[in-house]
Parts: sequence; structure tokens; C-alpha cells
Amino acid sequence: MDTFQAQGLRCWGPSKAAAKLEGSKVEMKEFLRRHGIPTAQFKVFTKVAEAHAYIDELAGGLVVKADGLAAGKGVVVAKTPAEAHDAVDRIMVKHEFGAEAGRAVVLEDFLRGEEISVFAFCDGRNAVMLDLVQDHKQLGIGISIGVGRLSVEDTARSPASPAPRDGSPSGACPADGWLTTRRTAW
Repeated sequence: MDTFQAQGLRCWGPSKAAAKLEGSKVEMKEFLRRHGIPTAQFKVFTKVAEAHAYIDELAGGLVVKADGLAAGKGVVVAKTPAEAHDAVDRIMVKHEFGAEAGRAVVLEDFLRGEEISVFAFCDGRNAVMLDLVQDHKQLGIGISIGVGRLSVEDTARSPASPAPRDGSPSGACPADGWLTTRRTAW
């Protein structure tokens, strides 16, 4: 998009800055935190040993996410610490989702509930929501899910709204993932 627009061509799609949010789970999680948009608690690791040490500190399940493009398969829902350790090794040591996707891993709290995907057409300042959808991508290696966006009440604070302030005008069709649980909407 940036190259086309620099040539004066009228076109629609994400800028390079906005595309980073889709292409990097670390970028997206940090963006959400920076703008106060609720999301599951998370930590980012670039060293395998540190990721394993963090897993050993926890008792419950985790969602293990490969940073970078992983063909939609870089997320593993680990119900046990053993599954989380295995996922970290598959991502960061064996590079099962690609060498680029194995440089960093996001470990986040597991939130149980129903996922709802929200899509909107955006021009960098305005967003028009499309119908809510739900997709089920159960894989043999876990469930590929979104970034764990929290709370229906925060609709006005979707990732598209602070993007221009962050130097990332969208001009695309971003997806927002909501998760509903028994106790609240996340």
C-alpha cells in the first residue's frame, strides 16, 4: 500500500505499519497493552530457557503463540505445563512454524469461553463493522485463535481506533477477536 500511495495510486489495504499488527503476535499484544485495550495477561520470550522457566512457575494452562507469520497454525492451547513445554520447543527449537515465527514466543493466560470474530472496513480513522462471526479452527496441534481481545464493552476501543496515533493508519479490514466466558465478556 505504501508504495502504491507514494505513486499517487488510489487503492485500499493495510499500510506496512498496520500490517505488522496482523503479522506479529508480539506487536499486537504490545499495541493492546500500550493503548489500554484489555487482553489476556501475557509475557514475551526470545530465549527458550526463560520461556521454560516461566512455564514451570505456573500451574494452569497457557496459550503458546509463535510470533510472526505461521500459516495460521502458530497458536497452541496447552492444557498442561508439559504441553506448553512441548509447544515452546516445537516453535523455538524445531521451528515447526518457520524460522521467523520461532524467534519469539508469547505465553498468555488461557481464557475459557466462546470466541467471536469481528471484522470492520477501516480507512484509518473510521470503522464500519460487519456481521459477527465465529470460526472453529481445531487442529491436531491445538486451536488457532486470535489475539485474545477482551470485552464487548470496549468496541469503540478496537485496535483500529488508536492505530493512527500509533503511526499505523489501517485502511484495511482488521479483525477483532472477542472471547466470552461464564463470568464476563473478554
